[in-house]
Amino acid sequence: MDDVSAIVVTALEERLADSYLMANQPRGLPERVADKAELARVCRATGVPHPTTVIPESGAEAAAAAVELGAPVVAKWSRPWLLPRAAGLRSTTLIHTPDEARALYEHSGRAGSRLLLQRHLAGGRDTDWFFHGCFGEGSVCLIGGAGRKELSWPVGTGLTAVGTWLPNEEVEATSRKLAEQLGYRGILDLDFRRDHTTGTYHLLDFNPRPGAQFRLFTDGAGLDVVRALHLDLTGRQVEIPMPRPGRVFVAENYALLSGMATAAAAAPRSRTRPSARTKRLYRAPETAWFASDDPAPFAAMAAAWLGRGGMKGLRRLRPRPTAVAAL
Repeated sequence: MDDVSAIVVTALEERLADSYLMANQPRGLPERVADKAELARVCRATGVPHPTTVIPESGAEAAAAAVELGAPVVAKWSRPWLLPRAAGLRSTTLIHTPDEARALYEHSGRAGSRLLLQRHLAGGRDTDWFFHGCFGEGSVCLIGGAGRKELSWPVGTGLTAVGTWLPNEEVEATSRKLAEQLGYRGILDLDFRRDHTTGTYHLLDFNPRPGAQFRLFTDGAGLDVVRALHLDLTGRQVEIPMPRPGRVFVAENYALLSGMATAAAAAPRSRTRPSARTKRLYRAPETAWFASDDPAPFAAMAAAWLGRGGMKGLRRLRPRPTAVAAL
């Protein structure tokens, strides 16, 4: 369920083949598309829209690129799974000045991968989309769909807190075209952002694995991308999907945080009540954690969150040590 696992499984395919059924990806493909710098090259080669990206070779080049791209600039480490925890570096950062770009480049030696600078596409309503799909032999799409992020955490940049399954011909066609040109087989999760100025959907991330909200795209017969892959790899037929656009996915914990942050940011500007459209988003959603027949995951998540919140509260209440005068 993460990029590292997808990369390792493909690298160990020969050793695992006797015990596991796998999608037999082209060698090195998961690592190639998960690498942010390589993804930019893949998009150029396949004609898929992608934000203008610069890979600087020095601090001076990083500063110059920040000026050329225009502030703010998105800075990414190409292989975020290699970032040392102790380094204190974030996989993606929004920078505003050439000096910030130069300073960030100086951490390249301990980041484990290259720094890339990318033109920032402004977010907003209807700009963030995703595609989940399962592809069989010949990169034929067995099941898939496009969705729109309604709320994310962190707000405007992070993972999907609330998402809706909505048909989007451009996102779906681009995703199928890319999978076909790469010879992709298996499950993928793609993130897109629409450019306000051109209306074009740009590919931001390619995750060669199931995304956290893959259950959003469950059809009328209960088929999702994981079940489709299992049927395909065990030699059984995958029936023609029965799409159910309009379904809603909610990650309860992140939706709460994102909703509170969004409401707080909007409060000074408007005191209007939630729209009918916003209310409809929360009717009979596909929840990430809660299920009436298996409440244990939700309870574990809630306990973990309350525990972390309690520890943070205790740290804030704990009296700070006072300096003792020397005798």
